[in-house]
Amino acid sequence: MKVGFTQLVQFQKQMQKLDEKIKNDVCKKVANGLAAKLLKQTKEKTPVGQYPKGTGKVGGTLKRGWKTKGLKLPNGYKATVFNQVEYAPYVEFGHRIVNKNGKTVGFVQGRHMLTKSTEEIAKIADDYAQKTTYQTIKEAIENWKLK
Repeated sequence: MKVGFTQLVQFQKQMQKLDEKIKNDVCKKVANGLAAKLLKQTKEKTPVGQYPKGTGKVGGTLKRGWKTKGLKLPNGYKATVFNQVEYAPYVEFGHRIVNKNGKTVGFVQGRHMLTKSTEEIAKIADDYAQKTTYQTIKEAIENWKLK
């Protein structure tokens, strides 16, 4: 079998396209996968307000407020977990209790839902990234065909 120079150049171009596709796919899958795991664990740790019957108030606003957002960057992909509920930082990090005279009379400890979950996810991130990278490359090779 003969392989001409043109075929080698064409093969090289196909390999470069595959390389870029794999990089993009891996970055996106790892970022989104870790963000999804972080979101799940953070929601599980988020407290739900308890209100007396008849008040019309329903707990869970803070828990429902957790969201993720993915963003493609020039050198990769970034996924963020965030909560825009107004009082989220006070529950996460804690806050002072101030009386009507402005004097601090106590402190409510933070629940650290996101902080603790981030620490837990950091422990599994490398293994998750390696497994996802391996799986993505394996799928790309299995689906790849020379034209």
